[in-house]
Formats: sequence, structure tokens, C-alpha cells
Amino acid sequence: MIWYNKNLIVNQKLKDTFINYTNTYFNLDIPASHPKGSATYLGLAIVNLAVAYLATKEKRYLLRAIAFMNGVCNYEKWGYAHLVNVDLSAAFILFGLSLGYDYLGSELTEEQKELYLKNIKEHANIMYEYKQANLGNGWPTNYWQNHNWINHTALLLAGHILNDEKMMADALANFSMVFPNLAQDGSNYEGVTYWRYGGMWLFVSAWLIKELGFKDYFKETPYLKNTFYYRLYQCDATLKKQLNFGDCHDRYSSHSLLVYYLIAKEYHNPYASYLANLVLDNIYEEQLMSHVKPGIMPELGLCYLAYSDLKPINVNKLPLFSYFPDLGLVAIRENWTKNSAVFSMKAGYPGGKTQWGKGTLSTMALAHHHPDNLSYILTKGEDYFAIDDGYNRNILPTNHNSLLVDGKLCDVMDKNDVYLASIKERLANNPSYDVKTYHGSINNLVYQAGYLVYEADSTNTYPLELKLNTVKRLVVVAPKLEYILFIDCFNSELEHKYETLINSDYIGQEIKDNVICYQGIHYKFYHSYFSASELSKNTYQNIVKSIMTTQEPDNYVITNQYGISYGVKGKQGFIGELLSWKPIIITKEADCYLINKENRLYIAPDKSMSDAEVVLLTKTVAIIFNGSYLNISGKQIYQNSKINNYIVEVHDDIFE
Repeated sequence: MIWYNKNLIVNQKLKDTFINYTNTYFNLDIPASHPKGSATYLGLAIVNLAVAYLATKEKRYLLRAIAFMNGVCNYEKWGYAHLVNVDLSAAFILFGLSLGYDYLGSELTEEQKELYLKNIKEHANIMYEYKQANLGNGWPTNYWQNHNWINHTALLLAGHILNDEKMMADALANFSMVFPNLAQDGSNYEGVTYWRYGGMWLFVSAWLIKELGFKDYFKETPYLKNTFYYRLYQCDATLKKQLNFGDCHDRYSSHSLLVYYLIAKEYHNPYASYLANLVLDNIYEEQLMSHVKPGIMPELGLCYLAYSDLKPINVNKLPLFSYFPDLGLVAIRENWTKNSAVFSMKAGYPGGKTQWGKGTLSTMALAHHHPDNLSYILTKGEDYFAIDDGYNRNILPTNHNSLLVDGKLCDVMDKNDVYLASIKERLANNPSYDVKTYHGSINNLVYQAGYLVYEADSTNTYPLELKLNTVKRLVVVAPKLEYILFIDCFNSELEHKYETLINSDYIGQEIKDNVICYQGIHYKFYHSYFSASELSKNTYQNIVKSIMTTQEPDNYVITNQYGISYGVKGKQGFIGELLSWKPIIITKEADCYLINKENRLYIAPDKSMSDAEVVLLTKTVAIIFNGSYLNISGKQIYQNSKINNYIVEVHDDIFE
């Protein structure tokens, strides 16, 4: 038999949870014919029942596992409506039947063994032949997409059971392409929901490959080690819900006990043990609130096998800030308490820098990656004040908290693969277009004295005919997230309307000119706007409705967004935004904007003062954006030979 923990020692809580859940299979009807929809749960039912039999030696689990194995073998086809026999439903059943055969083999009759091997061979060959016929098209060679990982894991396990060296070699060759080219920082462009649903299978495949005596990808793949932190820093304050960049059907559906146990085991990571314990304590809430099935409970059999008893350390020992350069993802929190403010923002390459550099248009599938450069998510406690659109098959410009130019965000919109569609249109118009230039970026990031400062640029992803020179956000996050300042900068050869968007769970109410209050369930949030140009304002509502899977066209999720946009017109201009937990009125003086009369903001300051784009003076620091020097009242505060972003610690007398 394969896999760790063969003596099946787990803590009592996991054992009780697993056994109680597995007992529900005795009340679950086994469909006489393939269900009308996803059948992934049937494969995991076999896994859970087989593991329960190994753990307890109770014959009822063996008999129920055999009943499920017989049931799936009675189906003419595995899958429903879309990619029948050759995609996820088929892969889950193939995986479950193969593992069931491996774990229960000594208890099976010769007739049962013959039946199960026949079905494993038949369906594995169908998937394998489909792959060979479709190289360069879809999951067979979409190396960084969850279908590729799940389907090849099933083929690898089936190949092992069948002793089919050719099938195994093919799956191993696929993963030899996948693992070395994953983002080393652990980030996942598909978002945290697919990080769990599909990314979990990267751990299953690495685990299987190691157990079978091939490569140890845990030692060779930085992604597997670092991806825990990507997931952790995309948690909300409670650590139960998440920040839903990419496709996320809900604010749960994103924890994986299996991944946390394996990270704890392989990398001796006590923080992974801590999060695993927290998830186990709240596992029924996670399963109940998750729209993405099968869900965390049906995965318990694999978790049982992977269990780690490493002593946990509370994640509150970790830094408040993390940056994932491959994806262009910034994440920072006020603290690690349940009422913390949490902020995250993106600007990067489609699919991440590594994939964009290694992949081709035929080996990438970016349907789960949204055009969310310059967009951000802001929560406090359980209140979601600035939100993403969640799961969306047809993305529109106003779905993200981004910047629009004449209402546009990308070359092509109203599709689910917006970045690739835009690239293909550019190449159709100009075959020599340099695809490598199509990306956003986080530039000159500085984290010092509790302040986070950076530039987020996405100029090159906007339509070329707009003739844009600059579309970017200059960002200041104050210590403990007291406030967040954006300076949205625009420059073009042509006149345009430039807009900034914010989408929220709540309807914003204007309490003073250009100061919007959002009343959450527990907290209030204020959003203030200012500009040297006249600001226009627009309110709107987005109802984002998307089906969960093409196998179940009547099963859908809805995200309701209440939005406000502010705009300016011209060839160039800026929009200033201040996000805060107390109302802040911004006033204009001759040369600067006053923020609460304590912070002085200079936009395009006089050259005698600084060569920077923007200077922010507080009582404790001077922040220089894209400059090299700062003089106050004739006194040199800072000087450097390089144009960059700088945070300079100062004293109160800087204002004298």
C-alpha cells in the first residue's frame, strides 16, 4: 500500500470527525446510473471508506466501499454533459477506484479484482488517449491549471496500479514540467479557492511521486514550501475566510487540511500545524459555507493519511506584511486579532511572472485569473469593505477596484479569459507584438518604520489605441493600517476620462463632499477623494452571476457589488484617495493637501523642494515617491544618487 502514516495514528478529534463523516455514506444512495452533474464525490467516498476500514477493521466499511466501487463500475461513462470520461469527474472516480483497489486488495474476491482492474484500465486508457490526441489544447498541456494536476495525478496512480510504465512515464513527464515552473514564492494565480481545490493535488502528486520512489519534489520545489504563506496572508482577520482574488465562489472553500498537514510534516512548519488545528476546529462551518464541492469533509480520508502531530506555534508570531513578487501581490494586516484590518493588492503578470515567461498561449489557461491589476481588497474583522467580484465567467470593467480609461480595462472584456483574449487580439493586429511587455508590476516597494510604500503600474495592459503613457497607483499604507493613501496617476497623448472604482458589500453614503461612509455590520469605513481637476461621481450596482460548472447549469453563485466611481478628464491628471477608519477631511493649501492637518501631501512638488512625483510629510516620516532628494525650508532632509521611493524618519520640527 502507498502513502505515509501506515499505522494510521491521528489525534482523537480528527479521527472522530473522519469516522462521523464517513458514517454518512451509509445513508447516501449510490446512484444506479451516473448522476446528472459532478461525480467527484463518488471517488472520494471510496477513499474515505477504504481508509476507515484500514483504521478500524470494521467490515461494514469494507462492504460499503465495495458497494461504491461496484456502483461506479456499473456506469457506462464517467462524467456528465462536458468532457465525459476525460476530465474531473472521471479523474476523481479513477483515483478513488485505484486507491480503493490498492488498500482493499487483500480483502477482495478474484471476481471483484478483475472487475475493478478492468474499469481502471478502460477509463485510464480513455483519458490517456484523449491526452495524446489533444496535446497543446486544454488540460493535457495546460501545465499550470488545476485540471492538468488532478487528471495527471489520477493517471499516475492508475498507471501504478496497472503497472503501466508508459502511462506512469507520461504523467511523470507532465509533472517534470509543472513543478520546476511553479512560482517560487508559493503564489497561485487561480486564487485561494482553486489553490485548495486544484492546488491540493500538487501535494497529492508530489506525495505519490515520492512514495513511488521517484523524485522528491518537496525538496526540489520552493512553491510547495512557500505556498502556505500565500494562503495564510490571503486570510481575513478570523483566518476562516479569505481575500478572493481570482475565481472564488464564496469566502470559504479555501482551506486544505491535507496541505497543512503535509507542509507541517515535510517542512517542520509549526504555523501550518496551528492553521490545521484551527481549520479542524471549524471544519463544519467551512464545509457548510463552501460552494465548491466535494469540499473539505470528503477530503478527510487523505487528511487522515497525511496527519502530522508537529507541535503548533500561533501564526501571530509571524510578520504583519508579506509580498509575493511572482504574482505581484501585496498583503498586510493591522494585527493578528479577529478584529484586524486586512489589505491586499495586485499588479503583475497574467498567471504570474514565472508562468508568463515559461508558458505559451497554448500551454496556459487563465480563465481563473481576473484582470485585477491595481485592484485591492480591504476588510476589517468580518466586514468586507472593498471586494472582488468572486467567481465570474464573463468579467466586465467595473467588476474590480481598478482604474478605468474611457471605461476600458483590457483590449477584450466580457469573457472569462480576458488576458489571453486581449493578447490574441493584439497579435492578430500585430504579429510582431512583444507579449513579454504585457503585464503590470509592483515597483520600488519599501517597508520601513511601519509604513508600506510602493508603486503599482499597469499601463501596458490597457488598449494600445488609448496611447497611454502612465496608469498607476502610488500607495502608502500607514502603521497598523490607520489609513491607506492612493495617488492614482494618469498620462496620455490623448484626452480621456479616468476613473477609480470601489466595489463593496455595503452602500456608501456621502457624509461630506467627496467623503463616503460605509457602515458595515461591526465597523465603519471612510473613503475620501480629491483631485486638482473637477471630479465626477457615479454610483452603480453589479450583480455577478455565474454557473459553478458546465455539468450543472442550474447551480450558480451570485456576488452583489455596490459601486462608486470618481473620474477626471484630460490628457493627464490624478485622483487622490484616502481609506480610513475615521472620517478624514482633506483640504487644499497653496502647495499641498492637508490630511487631518497632520500630514502634508505634495503632488509634483516644487523642484527646490524635491524632484519626486509625490512627497508625503508626517510627524514621523517623509515619504518620497520616485525622487532622489528632499529639502524643507532650505534644509536638506534627504539626498541620494538614485531615483526611487524612500521613507525617511524625521522629527516634529520638520514642520517648523
